Amino acid sequence: METHVNDKMTRVVLRALAVAALVAMPVAAARPHAGPAPNLLDYNGGAILSNPSIHNLYMDLSWDGDNPAAINKASIDAFTTSLVASNYFSKAGQYGVGAASFSGSHESTILCPPPIIAGVTDFLTIGAWVTCMTSPSPIPFTGTISGVPAPDGNTVYPIYVPSGTQINDIVASSCGDFGAYHFFAGNLVWKLIFTPLPTPVLVPQSFAYTVIPIDCAVSGFTNPMDGVSAASSHELIEAATDPIILAGWINNSDFGFNADILKKGEASDICEGMSNVRLTNGLLVAPYWSNADNACVPITHTISLTETGLPSTVAHEATFDGGTVTLPFNTIVDDQTTHSWSFPAIVNDPNPGYRYVTSAPSASMSVTSDIFRNAAYTTEVFLTVGATPLAAALGDVSLTPSGWKTLGSTVTLTTDPIVSIDAGKQYRFDHWSGDAAGTSAATSIVMNAPKNATANYVAQYLVTVATFGLNTNNTHIFNGSSLLGLANDSNPLILFVDDGPFALSSDANVNGAGGIQYFFQNFAPAPPSTLAAPFTTTATYQTMAQLIAGAIASGGISGPGAAGLANSYIQQFAAVQADMGAGNYAQALSDLQSFISHVQAQSGKKVTPALAAVLQLDALLVYHDALCLAVGAGQIDAATAAGDYAYYSSLESLLGGVVLPPC
Repeated sequence: METHVNDKMTRVVLRALAVAALVAMPVAAARPHAGPAPNLLDYNGGAILSNPSIHNLYMDLSWDGDNPAAINKASIDAFTTSLVASNYFSKAGQYGVGAASFSGSHESTILCPPPIIAGVTDFLTIGAWVTCMTSPSPIPFTGTISGVPAPDGNTVYPIYVPSGTQINDIVASSCGDFGAYHFFAGNLVWKLIFTPLPTPVLVPQSFAYTVIPIDCAVSGFTNPMDGVSAASSHELIEAATDPIILAGWINNSDFGFNADILKKGEASDICEGMSNVRLTNGLLVAPYWSNADNACVPITHTISLTETGLPSTVAHEATFDGGTVTLPFNTIVDDQTTHSWSFPAIVNDPNPGYRYVTSAPSASMSVTSDIFRNAAYTTEVFLTVGATPLAAALGDVSLTPSGWKTLGSTVTLTTDPIVSIDAGKQYRFDHWSGDAAGTSAATSIVMNAPKNATANYVAQYLVTVATFGLNTNNTHIFNGSSLLGLANDSNPLILFVDDGPFALSSDANVNGAGGIQYFFQNFAPAPPSTLAAPFTTTATYQTMAQLIAGAIASGGISGPGAAGLANSYIQQFAAVQADMGAGNYAQALSDLQSFISHVQAQSGKKVTPALAAVLQLDALLVYHDALCLAVGAGQIDAATAAGDYAYYSSLESLLGGVVLPPC
């Protein structure tokens, strides 16, 4: 009972009224449910409203016309409807108070006009007015003279005192000494008794009422209805648990009909110092003491769901209790109720290649404290990785897969250096293109936006180059100006070569052990000009003795004494080879000139011009080697070297050969 009564005489009046009502007006008491030993509230044996039946009374003939629109009858009645539908009274079950109901409202009537004179009323006249409003109709069982439902043991009438009205009781005044209060009154109600015939008779019935001065209730509240709901709920819960004041549930440690018991002893008074509670349906209500919880109830908590990292281009949403909510989201829930929430793990952006991800966990829990959850979203951008041609892409097991990457991160791209297709074909990684660059199979890319990277491959075919006639002597194998490797009769060159233009060549002559010279003859089969399939060939080499012997057989050297001529050529070139093998390069130059002169002398006679050209060109190959070796060994001076080179280059040009540069 929120009376804030400080005047001794007023307390005496209230006490006298309470005692008179207790003696004169018996009530149908409802025993509270058995439970644990009470904590602050003690039961004193009086009546309890087992199912509070609320009916609003407006102490005004035209409430809506005399009061601000924000607190019209519809708003106050709607508050009452919401209050009884809420769980506000649920914790009062331990005190024997069950579900509440709301039966509507009435204003003052002509028979019971509002007891306000010049904006002033008082405690006694308010009590008289509610007695008038509840007076029984003279016709049995037709209600009251005002139309208000007749009271019973569960009735409570909230009386709303219009704005601009002050309640004065000797020296105590509303809003200064008290803000609201609840009390009890009594009246006669029709009952049917059997004497022995059923006979309607009037019997006394007590009831509870609350008094809410509007000016006091709305003071200090931005939303006037918040003030009304807080003040009214305070008095209603106390009227339900202690309808005959001091006889129901009160804190007996404050007992004694004095200011303390009136201000501190009842259920809601104990929690007076706490903040009002916002229910889940939005009502602002006064808390009250719960022995079972050893705390003020109802207990509510705030659940706040927020996010960071999402741009304005996407929806800011989460799921709460199975429904979609917009972030930031705040709601009030009852203590120990179970609620669930989750944030979308992935939020896609309308701009292709962008999305936002969070690892914020979902939850479902019984809420016992305020909960604040934030989903921190990270921006990701899409990396598209591919390979070309398609055949290489299909076999590229190391290719970095396409996928989402954190914005601003550096990603390492990898690909297979070689993609095998079959025994004769493979693809060689050549370079990255798109937003990536480089010729290494591993590179990096900064993901400051969606990116594309393509690994470009070149087809390669297996090329096998064998040799015949070199024994263990190596020849160099070229593709154009690019050296492919070495080969000899025992170790063919086997490697993959890029497809495309193909210009296979080998050393024109090979200096073997002991100065023996091996001269390139041909590739069989001949290399194609474009490599588009696996290719195998043999490079054939012959010594000068083999060339000359072959010439005898083929007719390149003919006529009388052909065999002797051939033998003399072989012997002359054997001397050159001996010079080369011994490191006598200057002598080799002289012997080569003699050999060439001998061949020239027989050209067109016993030696065909074609064979003569071949023998001279092969000798000139050795001549250039001997010249460079002689210069390097200091066996000839510069003038001699220049003369020898002039001899070489002029004859090489004359024969249509390739002139090698000076040593």
